[in-house]
Amino acid sequence: MGKKSLIKFIGLVLFLLIVLYIFNFTELGGNLKSADGRVMVEQELSGFIDSFGVISPIIFILIYAILVAFLFPATILTFIGAALFGIKGFIFNLIGASIGASLSFLIARGLGKDFVEKIFKNKKLYANLENNGFNTIFILRLIPIIPFNVLDYIAGITKIKFKDYFFATLIGMMPGAFIYTYLFAILSDKVLFGKISFNDLIRKEILIPIILFILLVVLPVIFKNKIKKMLKTTKS
Repeated sequence: MGKKSLIKFIGLVLFLLIVLYIFNFTELGGNLKSADGRVMVEQELSGFIDSFGVISPIIFILIYAILVAFLFPATILTFIGAALFGIKGFIFNLIGASIGASLSFLIARGLGKDFVEKIFKNKKLYANLENNGFNTIFILRLIPIIPFNVLDYIAGITKIKFKDYFFATLIGMMPGAFIYTYLFAILSDKVLFGKISFNDLIRKEILIPIILFILLVVLPVIFKNKIKKMLKTTKS
């Protein structure tokens, strides 16, 4: 096992540990765990982005991409996109999330793939991911069994082709990005404060996205056997 690949893998582990420390044991991490703290972070980021005027969508996409790569909660960023740009924020949220996911993937690939590949080079599942990458990632994006931020780094250390990963991510995240953006644009700060009432949920303009959201939640259960079958096919 090469010394260089080991050093790079250790670098990846240290990077992830530092990020996890920031979001769990610092003031920022504490803020993100409380409703008031999340609102404060959202307002500060929103004010900063909005101050750029006509180029604020570009700034938002860049900030979204960078923060997602550092495991910042994507929900808050998606909310900001909805709050600043309304329903059309769906496009900016999707672009930012896709770029951020790609950055995470490339970080993991650059630092960890060589090391992991040497460990699993004789495993059929690992090897076959190169040919089944699009289907695997698309299903895991559409049906969020694994947290998206975690999936980005896991995918990066596999043999999945970047092209398959990127397009499966882009297409697979579209439904969720639209539903979240739509709901956030309508429900506004009630989402961050966790003060959504029953009357909010039965408004006719959000019944359809609410139903779609519920479908996204239950899809993992509905398609559980199909996913297992697909993974077994990948192993063979």
